[in-house]
Amino acid sequence: MIENKRFINNLVIGLSFGGIIFFIALTSYMLLEIEITLKELWLNFLGSLLVGIYFSTASVIFDIEKWSTLKQTIIHFLISLAFFFPVAILAKWVPIEPSPLIICFTGFVIIYSFIYLIFYIHFKKIERQLNDLL
Repeated sequence: MIENKRFINNLVIGLSFGGIIFFIALTSYMLLEIEITLKELWLNFLGSLLVGIYFSTASVIFDIEKWSTLKQTIIHFLISLAFFFPVAILAKWVPIEPSPLIICFTGFVIIYSFIYLIFYIHFKKIERQLNDLL
C-alpha cells in the first residue's frame, strides 16, 4: 500500500515537473516570438509530461537494495537514455542529424552527472550525520 502511495506521489510530481518544463518552453517560444503549430504544441506538451513522469517514477531503481549503487546508477542512466532520446526525437526537440544528436547526448551526460553528483553529496552528508548520531 505504501509503495502504491509513493508511486502515485511520484507520478503527480512527474506530471507537475513535466508541466513546468512545458510552461518554460512555451514561455520561451512566446518571448522569442517563435511560431509553432498546434501539433508541435501538443508534441511538446506530451513529451514534457512523459519525461517528467519517467524521471520521477524511474527513481524506484534506486530502491532495489540488492543492487550496488553503481549498478543502480548505470541501469538508471541507460534506461533514461533509451527513454529520453526517442521522446526528444519524436517531439522534435532534437533533429536526427549527427551534430545535434552528439550535442544532446553530451548535454544529457553532463546534466545527469551534475544531478547525480548533487544527490551523492547530499546522501553522503546524511550518512555522516547519521554516523555522528551513533
